[in-house]
Amino acid sequence: MHDLPSQSSVAVTIPASAAYLRHVRVLTATVADDLGFDIESIEALRVAVDELCALAMSDVDNGSGTLTLLIEAAADALMLSGRCGPTTADPEVDPIAEQLLRAGATSYELRREGDVCVLGLRSDRRTADTDAN
Repeated sequence: MHDLPSQSSVAVTIPASAAYLRHVRVLTATVADDLGFDIESIEALRVAVDELCALAMSDVDNGSGTLTLLIEAAADALMLSGRCGPTTADPEVDPIAEQLLRAGATSYELRREGDVCVLGLRSDRRTADTDAN
């Protein structure tokens, strides 16, 4: 049984430190589970969110910045958007990170705007029809 209404959102702000990413992973997995994502999709999404957030935080001095995220639930998808900063360098996505992001997300973005890194991710829930194809 899915616990979330067809559209809801959760906002969270954490220190820009890898030590706090487990909270983001758990929150994302919980929302995805409430939306009816299967276990494989949830695990791939958790890895993608972790990777995207870590990339966004890669240039932030530990302890001096924040990561703010909005996780939005729709009937058939989970969307994550956020900002991390302050940062001074453009984020770089290496080939392995790219594979992890593509495995867990339908689409994603990662770019620098001024002194913040902007991130976004969308993951569509698979249905029986799309699984059969």
